[in-house]
Amino acid sequence: MINSKCNSLDNFDSDLMPDIHSSSDEYAKRFSGEFGEFALGVQGKLTLKILKNHDDIKTILDVGGGHGQLMPFIKDKGYDITIYGSHECCKKRVEEYLDDNKVKFEVGSLINLPYPDRSFDAVICYRQICHLEKWKECLSELTRVSKKIVIIDYPTYRSFNILNKVLFKLKKKVEKNTRTFTIFNDSEIKEEFLKNDFKVGKKLPEYFLPLVFYRIIKKKGVCNLIENIFSLIGLRKAFGSPIIIEGVRKN
Repeated sequence: MINSKCNSLDNFDSDLMPDIHSSSDEYAKRFSGEFGEFALGVQGKLTLKILKNHDDIKTILDVGGGHGQLMPFIKDKGYDITIYGSHECCKKRVEEYLDDNKVKFEVGSLINLPYPDRSFDAVICYRQICHLEKWKECLSELTRVSKKIVIIDYPTYRSFNILNKVLFKLKKKVEKNTRTFTIFNDSEIKEEFLKNDFKVGKKLPEYFLPLVFYRIIKKKGVCNLIENIFSLIGLRKAFGSPIIIEGVRKN
């Protein structure tokens, strides 16, 4: 199921509009409670770590950001933010954040962004690349409209994802409505950034253990403790996933 405003979209093209699902109430339930505070807290803090490294970031385009996962972390940091979705129904979960002066919502294709080149200082796209068949076209558009940096996340094979076939069965049992997703080699992402005249900046793995285990544990404090241990001994840096990666425009 998807948001009630999207009930007429039962046959929407998930290969071109994956954010319809990630903008739904059903999807948001997967990040509820203490588990959600833990998981989204990691994502938000790592995103701010990248953004704060650039003093000149004023405008941000959040592509496929109708899930609203980043908004609690970036809304009050002085940025002008455009949340971009593939359908008007993707607006539902971010309506509370919309502000005529600082936050707006716009609609269009994820692989054909309706903006001139270098329109935004930073472009962010989370939870979409691994669900887009035409992910290369999407990444090309993200880099085209960015003046300075592009931040995306992706699941890497250099992690527990190498056991994806086994783990997906557990994931589906716990989450019920989970979707299949593409897993990447790190070199694939780097290559596409280079093709679009971007170099790779920071690479920040989010979690060492697959999120399905933390969904079972549920307790925020325990989840943080476990991940902090893996971080201290270097396992998260070496084998963590998804990876939040920063592409930096060369010139």
